[in-house]
Amino acid sequence: MELKSRIGLVSVFFISFFLGSCASGPSKDADREQALDRYRANCETVRKYEAAFCEEEIDYSAFYNDSAFIVSVSFGPLDTLTVSDNKLTHQRMWEGYDFEVHDPIRFVPGVHPEEHRIDGSVRMYIQLKVTSESTGRSLIMPVYEEYDFDEEGKFTRLIYYGDLKAAFQSIDNIETGQSKRQNAEAQASSSTT
Repeated sequence: MELKSRIGLVSVFFISFFLGSCASGPSKDADREQALDRYRANCETVRKYEAAFCEEEIDYSAFYNDSAFIVSVSFGPLDTLTVSDNKLTHQRMWEGYDFEVHDPIRFVPGVHPEEHRIDGSVRMYIQLKVTSESTGRSLIMPVYEEYDFDEEGKFTRLIYYGDLKAAFQSIDNIETGQSKRQNAEAQASSSTT
């Protein structure tokens, strides 16, 4: 008698487990599809934002929510900016430099840190061409950015990895290779005398 009740109990457990996993499957698939749809829409938002940045015509209220912040990770201290700070930074940069994003833009879905599932956030790798208006010199630098979004599809956080300060210094330095060599030779000969 005891064996039959154990078998019955085990059978009920497996049937419940099987039915429970079947019932949660479509829901998980639907959740995953919703997250992928949100991710695709957010990728398009990022693409439009990058284009607006390069065209120097960003409608900040269309892209950022009211409490968004921007983190710039480059050589030196970490900078955390408000949207207002970022507007001023962009204005100063646009006064002296032109920007162009080279295709392809490589998007990667962000993953919720605790649940390990796609959460609609966007990670992006680009090649950014920066041109100095004063010297005409330019360079192409790799950039990585992370975008987190609210439910309305606006940025809540942007993290920027790329050293624009070094790029600006590099293309604004008008010394040629020859003058650098001459300066080095002059310093070497003065130190030997």
